[in-house]
Amino acid sequence: MVSNSSHVLFWAPGPVTDSNIRVSNIGSQADAMGTISADYERWANRVMAWIRRKGTKVWGLEQSAVRPDLDLQLSFVNTIYTLPDALSALKQGTPGR
Repeated sequence: MVSNSSHVLFWAPGPVTDSNIRVSNIGSQADAMGTISADYERWANRVMAWIRRKGTKVWGLEQSAVRPDLDLQLSFVNTIYTLPDALSALKQGTPGR
């Protein structure tokens, strides 16, 4: 299958302006990362674990994951981790969209 043929992760940085911070995306095109290779699956999991370690969860399925002190208006169901520079901007009042 084509979706399981590439050993890459995609990253789409979210634009940052004075008026807001947009969500960035990182992920894999694979249906199941292990179908590409065990090494690829380990690497992709390490990348995601690094984001969870370095970031702060500010949005998610659990009500406790949504930060009421930040101006976040997101229209999707997902978990959002914010890295330190973006979290600082959000705490200073920059909206997250």
